[in-house]
Amino acid sequence: MTIYCAARLLRLTDPVSEPVTLAEARAHLRMDPNDTSEDSLIESVVKAAREHVEDFCNRPFVSATWAVLFDGSTFWSADEALHVPVRGVTEITGVTYRTDASASVTWSAEAYEFDAERQELRAKTAWPVGRNLRIALTAGNADSPVSVPNPIRQAILLCVGDLYELREAHVVGTIYAANPAAVNLMMPYRERMGL
Repeated sequence: MTIYCAARLLRLTDPVSEPVTLAEARAHLRMDPNDTSEDSLIESVVKAAREHVEDFCNRPFVSATWAVLFDGSTFWSADEALHVPVRGVTEITGVTYRTDASASVTWSAEAYEFDAERQELRAKTAWPVGRNLRIALTAGNADSPVSVPNPIRQAILLCVGDLYELREAHVVGTIYAANPAAVNLMMPYRERMGL
Protein backbone atom coordinates (compact mmCIF):
# COMPACT_ATOMS: atom_id res chain seq x y z
CA MET A 1 0.00 0.00 0.00
CA THR A 2 1.24 3.50 -0.84
CA ILE A 3 0.85 6.40 1.59
CA TYR A 4 0.18 9.83 0.10
CA CYS A 5 1.03 12.57 2.60
CA ALA A 6 1.08 16.31 2.19
CA ALA A 7 4.64 17.44 1.63
CA ARG A 8 6.55 20.67 1.17
CA LEU A 9 9.26 20.90 -1.48
CA LEU A 10 12.33 23.01 -0.89
CA ARG A 11 14.98 23.56 -3.56
CA LEU A 12 18.39 23.30 -1.86
CA THR A 13 20.61 24.07 -4.85
CA ASP A 14 20.01 25.52 -8.28
CA PRO A 15 20.99 23.71 -11.46
CA VAL A 16 24.55 24.11 -12.68
CA SER A 17 23.25 25.57 -15.95
CA GLU A 18 19.93 26.80 -17.24
CA PRO A 19 18.17 25.07 -20.15
CA VAL A 20 18.10 28.42 -21.98
CA THR A 21 21.39 30.25 -22.41
CA LEU A 22 21.86 33.99 -22.08
CA ALA A 23 22.60 34.18 -25.81
CA GLU A 24 19.33 32.37 -26.65
CA ALA A 25 17.35 34.63 -24.33
CA ARG A 26 18.99 37.76 -25.79
CA ALA A 27 18.19 36.56 -29.33
CA HIS A 28 14.59 35.82 -28.35
CA LEU A 29 14.24 39.31 -26.84
CA ARG A 30 15.84 40.85 -29.95
CA MET A 31 18.43 42.64 -27.84
CA ASP A 32 21.09 44.85 -29.39
CA PRO A 33 24.21 42.63 -29.52
CA ASN A 34 26.38 45.54 -28.34
CA ASP A 35 24.25 46.36 -25.29
CA THR A 36 24.99 44.01 -22.40
CA SER A 37 23.73 46.34 -19.68
CA GLU A 38 20.73 44.12 -18.86
CA ASP A 39 22.42 40.73 -19.01
CA SER A 40 22.18 40.14 -15.25
CA LEU A 41 18.47 40.99 -15.37
CA ILE A 42 17.96 38.62 -18.30
CA GLU A 43 19.80 35.82 -16.48
CA SER A 44 17.53 36.24 -13.43
CA VAL A 45 14.46 36.30 -15.70
CA VAL A 46 15.62 33.03 -17.33
CA LYS A 47 15.93 31.45 -13.86
CA ALA A 48 12.47 32.70 -12.84
CA ALA A 49 10.96 31.47 -16.10
CA ARG A 50 12.52 28.01 -15.67
CA GLU A 51 11.23 27.81 -12.10
CA HIS A 52 7.76 28.84 -13.30
CA VAL A 53 7.76 26.15 -16.01
CA GLU A 54 8.94 23.51 -13.51
CA ASP A 55 6.26 24.59 -11.02
CA PHE A 56 3.57 24.48 -13.70
CA CYS A 57 4.68 21.04 -14.87
CA ASN A 58 5.19 19.76 -11.30
CA ARG A 59 8.62 18.39 -12.16
CA PRO A 60 12.21 19.53 -12.45
CA PHE A 61 13.80 19.47 -15.88
CA VAL A 62 17.42 20.12 -14.91
CA SER A 63 19.35 18.45 -12.13
CA ALA A 64 19.15 20.15 -8.72
CA THR A 65 18.97 19.07 -5.09
CA TRP A 66 15.71 19.19 -3.16
CA ALA A 67 14.33 18.47 0.27
CA VAL A 68 10.89 16.91 0.66
CA LEU A 69 9.44 17.69 4.08
CA PHE A 70 6.68 15.56 5.57
CA ASP A 71 5.15 17.05 8.72
CA GLY A 72 3.55 14.75 11.24
CA SER A 73 4.35 11.31 12.57
CA THR A 74 5.87 8.30 10.81
CA PHE A 75 3.76 5.59 12.42
CA TRP A 76 3.50 3.43 9.33
CA SER A 77 3.62 -0.32 9.02
CA ALA A 78 6.60 -1.96 7.32
CA ASP A 79 4.60 -2.99 4.26
CA GLU A 80 3.56 0.60 3.46
CA ALA A 81 5.48 2.73 0.95
CA LEU A 82 5.68 6.53 1.08
CA HIS A 83 4.94 8.39 -2.16
CA VAL A 84 7.70 10.95 -2.91
CA PRO A 85 6.04 13.74 -4.93
CA VAL A 86 9.03 14.61 -7.13
CA ARG A 87 9.53 13.29 -10.67
CA GLY A 88 12.93 12.45 -12.09
CA VAL A 89 14.61 11.49 -8.81
CA THR A 90 18.11 10.26 -9.61
CA GLU A 91 19.38 9.79 -6.07
CA ILE A 92 18.19 9.85 -2.46
CA THR A 93 21.05 11.55 -0.61
CA GLY A 94 19.66 11.24 2.90
CA VAL A 95 16.61 10.70 5.08
CA THR A 96 16.25 12.27 8.51
CA TYR A 97 13.49 12.49 11.09
CA ARG A 98 12.96 13.90 14.57
CA THR A 99 12.51 11.85 17.70
CA ASP A 100 10.22 12.81 20.56
CA ALA A 101 13.23 14.46 22.18
CA SER A 102 13.43 16.77 19.11
CA ALA A 103 16.80 15.38 18.08
CA SER A 104 17.41 14.94 14.37
CA VAL A 105 18.26 11.36 13.45
CA THR A 106 19.67 10.14 10.15
CA TRP A 107 17.96 7.02 8.86
CA SER A 108 20.56 4.57 7.54
CA ALA A 109 20.56 4.18 3.76
CA GLU A 110 20.62 0.41 4.27
CA ALA A 111 17.25 0.62 6.03
CA TYR A 112 15.24 1.86 3.04
CA GLU A 113 14.96 1.52 -0.72
CA PHE A 114 13.62 3.88 -3.36
CA ASP A 115 11.65 2.84 -6.45
CA ALA A 116 12.17 5.75 -8.86
CA GLU A 117 9.60 4.56 -11.38
CA ARG A 118 6.83 4.31 -8.77
CA GLN A 119 8.20 7.27 -6.77
CA GLU A 120 8.04 5.25 -3.55
CA LEU A 121 10.29 5.12 -0.52
CA ARG A 122 9.97 1.81 1.29
CA ALA A 123 11.36 0.60 4.62
CA LYS A 124 13.26 -2.67 4.30
CA THR A 125 12.23 -3.81 7.77
CA ALA A 126 10.40 -1.05 9.68
CA TRP A 127 9.74 2.67 9.47
CA PRO A 128 11.45 4.80 12.12
CA VAL A 129 9.22 6.10 14.88
CA GLY A 130 9.32 9.87 14.91
CA ARG A 131 8.02 12.91 13.10
CA ASN A 132 8.98 15.49 10.46
CA LEU A 133 10.52 13.13 7.94
CA ARG A 134 12.92 14.95 5.57
CA ILE A 135 14.14 13.38 2.33
CA ALA A 136 17.11 15.00 0.59
CA LEU A 137 17.34 14.06 -3.07
CA THR A 138 18.68 14.94 -6.47
CA ALA A 139 16.07 15.29 -9.19
CA GLY A 140 15.95 16.41 -12.78
CA ASN A 141 16.66 14.45 -15.90
CA ALA A 142 19.02 16.82 -17.64
CA ASP A 143 22.42 18.21 -16.78
CA SER A 144 22.82 20.08 -20.04
CA PRO A 145 20.51 22.50 -21.87
CA VAL A 146 20.29 20.37 -25.00
CA SER A 147 18.73 17.42 -23.16
CA VAL A 148 15.69 19.45 -22.00
CA PRO A 149 12.77 18.87 -24.40
CA ASN A 150 12.55 21.61 -27.04
CA PRO A 151 8.89 22.49 -26.25
CA ILE A 152 9.95 23.17 -22.64
CA ARG A 153 12.86 25.34 -23.79
CA GLN A 154 10.48 27.27 -26.04
CA ALA A 155 7.98 27.70 -23.19
CA ILE A 156 10.80 29.08 -21.03
CA LEU A 157 11.69 31.56 -23.80
CA LEU A 158 8.06 32.68 -24.08
CA CYS A 159 7.94 33.20 -20.31
CA VAL A 160 11.24 35.10 -20.50
CA GLY A 161 9.67 37.44 -23.06
CA ASP A 162 6.59 37.98 -20.89
CA LEU A 163 8.58 38.56 -17.70
CA TYR A 164 11.04 40.90 -19.41
CA GLU A 165 8.42 43.00 -21.18
CA LEU A 166 5.97 43.10 -18.28
CA ARG A 167 8.52 43.56 -15.49
CA GLU A 168 6.97 46.83 -14.36
CA ALA A 169 3.45 46.57 -15.76
CA HIS A 170 0.82 47.94 -13.41
CA VAL A 171 -2.07 48.55 -15.74
CA VAL A 172 -5.44 49.03 -14.08
CA GLY A 173 -8.59 47.85 -15.80
CA THR A 174 -7.12 45.01 -17.85
CA ILE A 175 -6.76 41.31 -17.24
CA TYR A 176 -3.43 39.56 -17.66
CA ALA A 177 -3.71 35.99 -18.89
CA ALA A 178 -1.02 33.35 -19.14
CA ASN A 179 0.62 33.05 -22.52
CA PRO A 180 -1.52 30.39 -24.26
CA ALA A 181 1.35 29.24 -26.48
CA ALA A 182 3.55 28.62 -23.41
CA VAL A 183 0.73 26.74 -21.68
CA ASN A 184 0.15 24.57 -24.76
CA LEU A 185 3.86 23.75 -24.97
CA MET A 186 4.04 22.81 -21.27
CA MET A 187 0.79 20.83 -21.01
CA PRO A 188 2.09 17.49 -22.42
CA TYR A 189 4.87 17.54 -19.80
CA ARG A 190 2.64 18.39 -16.85
CA GLU A 191 2.59 15.77 -14.11
CA ARG A 192 -0.13 15.11 -11.58
CA MET A 193 -1.66 18.30 -10.29
CA GLY A 194 -1.98 19.03 -6.61
CA LEU A 195 1.33 17.56 -5.47
